[in-house]
This record gives sequence, C-alpha cells and structure tokens, in this order.
Amino acid sequence: MTLSSEVPAVDMGQDRRLILGQAIGSMYRDVAWAAGWRTMYRETGWMNVGYWDDGATDLPAACAALFRQLLDRVPGPLGLVLEVACGLGEGAAVIAGTGRADMVLGVNLLPPQVDIAARRTPEARFAAMDAVRLAIADASIDTIICVEAAMHFDSRADFFREAFRVLKPGGRLLVADCLTLYATGAFPHSNVLSGTPAYAGQLLRMGFRSVHLDEVTERTWLPFIAHAETWVEAALTAGRIDPAEGALQLDVIRSMRGPLWGAYVLVDAIRPAGPA
Repeated sequence: MTLSSEVPAVDMGQDRRLILGQAIGSMYRDVAWAAGWRTMYRETGWMNVGYWDDGATDLPAACAALFRQLLDRVPGPLGLVLEVACGLGEGAAVIAGTGRADMVLGVNLLPPQVDIAARRTPEARFAAMDAVRLAIADASIDTIICVEAAMHFDSRADFFREAFRVLKPGGRLLVADCLTLYATGAFPHSNVLSGTPAYAGQLLRMGFRSVHLDEVTERTWLPFIAHAETWVEAALTAGRIDPAEGALQLDVIRSMRGPLWGAYVLVDAIRPAGPA
C-alpha cells in the first residue's frame, strides 16, 4: 500500500477551525498525497520543502536536514519535545533519533494522520490536538518544534500564545515557516504579516525573548521549486505519472513563485526563566 492510498478523506464538521482543517486536509490529499508527488518524496511520510545546503540530493534528505537545522539551535538535551503539526511522523523519528530527547510527543489536527504517524513511528507518541488549543499542562514542555504549519493555524499568534504557556521557563520554540502576503483557502487572514520584523514582534509580544529569525528562502523554498519542477517534468516525459496529475502538480509548484508567498524563515525563541 502506498502512502497516497493510505490517507483517507476527512470530514471535519462545521466548526470554524475544523473547516480550516478540512481545507488543509483537502489541499494535502489532492496534491501532496497524489501518487506522483509521493514518488518524488520516495514514498516516505515527508511533506516539507527541505533545507538544501547540507549536501542533500533528494527530498527526504533535504527534509531531514531542515529538522536538524532547527534542532541544532538547542544546545544540549532537548528534554520533553512537542512537535506541533507532526504530519506522518517522519520529523518525530528524526527528533527521537538524535538521542537528545527524553520523549517526543507529536500532535496534529487531522486524526487520520495521527493514526498513520503512530503506526510508522513507534519511538514517539502521538495525539490529535489543535495547535491553538493544546490539551497540555502549563510549563510542562522543554522544546516545541513546528515545521511548515504555523501559516495554516487560526491563528499563528494564538499558537505562539499556547506555545509560551506550555513551555517550561527556559524552554525553546523552534519554527520553520513561510510568510503569506494575503489570505486564501488554508491560509487565514489573521496570519498575513508585513514582513519578518512583524513576525519577530508577534513573538516578543507573547513574552518570548532571545528571538532569532533567519530568512532562508534561497536554501529552502526556491531550491525545492527547482527540484520539484525538474522532477515532475522528467516524470511526465518518461510517462511515470498521469498527465493530468502532473499538470496539476506543475501548476502548484509554479504557483509557489507567486505573489502569495513571502520569506521562508527559521525561528527560535525562548520563554524566559524570569518575568518576561
């Protein structure tokens, strides 16, 4: 069974956030879980754009490198790690594989993805949970990591507030994110920001300190587009993917150069040990 056949459609009901979850689920099912797209990811559970400065030659290697880029920002042990929007558990496996985490908990809004992650990554624990309403005790987490999902949350600011609440004093938030310049579909208006200073300001207003934000579009977003476009074009020429599916994928890839997208950023921030 391939991953594209393993991921079912999701009926999330009519709650405002669950409607957003339906939009996100539909987006990933129609594009990211299409058979050709999954072949590009070598039938792994990865779905991010990756980090391409670490000698990565394919998408799974680049995706793992992106997680390592964030985790390397934490000196010493990671402690109890919460991965928010954990997808199918590939990131949780990387975190557990560092040997630096006491435990890894992955949470995701979409229960079918949680079920698959739990089957695929037994070295971590998983639960269905809303990123902006975490069912987790105050000051109980050492490290939070969230990769390419905060732009979907309603809202990103509410996620930052929840992250601050559940982190222990001295705990660290790690985020890979892409700024969106207007609202559409699975990208809420509440997350539209004018630029990276506004992003950092949002974290500071929530109480975070030691906020570091690196714009890495040319090492993440742009090389992914180039890699994906080349791969799909070659697969179409060789007849390895359905022509209609390949045309849709090329449209999606090329739209990633469009006006919706701003900077791709890597972020780390600390909940201070004393008063913010």
